[in-house]
Amino acid sequence: MIQPNDLLVSPGELQARRWVRHLRVKVAAFDELTKTPDADPRRTLHCLIDTVLRLYGAGSVGLSVLRSGSHGHAYFVWEAVSGALAAHQGDGTPGNHSTCGLCLDIGTAIVLAHPARAFSYLARVQPAICEALIVPLYNDDGTPLGTLWVVHHEQNARFGADDVLVIERLAPVTARALRRLQTADPAELQVVTSKRANAPTVRSGNSTLG
Repeated sequence: MIQPNDLLVSPGELQARRWVRHLRVKVAAFDELTKTPDADPRRTLHCLIDTVLRLYGAGSVGLSVLRSGSHGHAYFVWEAVSGALAAHQGDGTPGNHSTCGLCLDIGTAIVLAHPARAFSYLARVQPAICEALIVPLYNDDGTPLGTLWVVHHEQNARFGADDVLVIERLAPVTARALRRLQTADPAELQVVTSKRANAPTVRSGNSTLG
């Protein structure tokens, strides 16, 4: 039986996939993004994931927010999603046995190959996730807030060490915008609709993935 840790792409393999030229372009673009005033944290988050989607050439990008349910059971909500999985925005996923839960347990950015092999709830997600890059998000006191994730749906698409470096660089600004969103007065927030490039036109009748 395949275990979650069996899905992890090793640092050595990631290092072999380096693309320095692409790294410089991504870092320059993301540095400009982090300098943008975040008066509206929701707009900042959607702008961020749309930029990640475009510059990574990924299939989907999303923000999973950690929340507490009944009886203290934690779960994740896909707060913002752009790309092919945008129709799943607002869906819930498990808190413990999940890709995002594994990322928070490890405490660093991870890359998973074909995660549905160990996380059965992802078998219902279409298009299928071939590889996922996930980075944990934390509050200033170390409290976990959720994760930022980028996924490829194409079999031949791969993440490299440079991609991990860039997504780790984005984690602090993402966490800051998420904290502001959680503490802001809803009346002061502008309504922002994420771009949904290549999004499925039919949404599943069951909004909960887990």
